[in-house]
Amino acid sequence: MKFKINYKILTPTLIFIILVLFFLILLKYPKAETKIYKNEEFSFHYPKEWQEISLGNLKKIDPELKVGFADSKGEGKFLLRIKEGVPKIQSFEEIEKELDKTMAKNLNSFKKISSEKIKIGGRESLDYNYTYKSKEEEIRQKMILVFGEEKIYYLIFHAPEENFEAYKEDFNLIISSLRI
Repeated sequence: MKFKINYKILTPTLIFIILVLFFLILLKYPKAETKIYKNEEFSFHYPKEWQEISLGNLKKIDPELKVGFADSKGEGKFLLRIKEGVPKIQSFEEIEKELDKTMAKNLNSFKKISSEKIKIGGRESLDYNYTYKSKEEEIRQKMILVFGEEKIYYLIFHAPEENFEAYKEDFNLIISSLRI
């Protein structure tokens, strides 16, 4: 038995399938335009719409902050802090306990969400997630501590709790592109 191919039906069907696959790929892997921040110590990509926070404003918050960026609404923020002169880490458990104690003491309504050991650029790191209240607003932060030679790099990602998920892609861009 011979089958005849009906090209009038097959061609539009194939075109439709190809278009659907193309749009699904675009949705899954958006290619947001980025900028690159680079200095002599580290570099990373960040969303092009984000603006650098002035060093003067950063130093008012914490003298160890080296660079910071915020989205146009000022809700999503990324801050990079470097603590120098730190001895080699003894144990992640000790660091985590110290963070738990410090955060509970310094942040209003602090709640730890999670903590886990990860690697960033091949370096031992600690991913520490928590929420706290600031002026009656629930804030969520993801803080990644990347351990270097006698230094700790603190990558701090900040957004209102209800909008945190919307910034995950931007935060992951920074994390995945970081080079120390």
